[in-house]
Amino acid sequence: FCYLHVLRRRSGIVLSQRWQTEDITGIALTYRALMTMMAWTLLVCIVKMFKYLRLDKSLMLIFDVLGSASADLASFSLIFALLLVGFSVVGHFAFGPDMAGFYSPAE
Repeated sequence: FCYLHVLRRRSGIVLSQRWQTEDITGIALTYRALMTMMAWTLLVCIVKMFKYLRLDKSLMLIFDVLGSASADLASFSLIFALLLVGFSVVGHFAFGPDMAGFYSPAE
């Protein structure tokens, strides 16, 4: 009997606290600010890495090749992006009503 009484009390506490939530807006904003700072720091590190890679003669060859192929790379990137967007839109229209991953084009 005592055990059933304890179970009823605990289940009542669990049910009453079931829909209560804590406000974690401050934690979410701090996390977002931290991720933004980390992204900017990574971008600065990558730019500095390219700056120091230019000092080596053998690695400078990579930059020269990429510079001379920039027109071809730009046209390839444009065509690739257009094909990727096209397939995404077709997937959205074909599977959007049926699959949760295709409900919106952004997902």
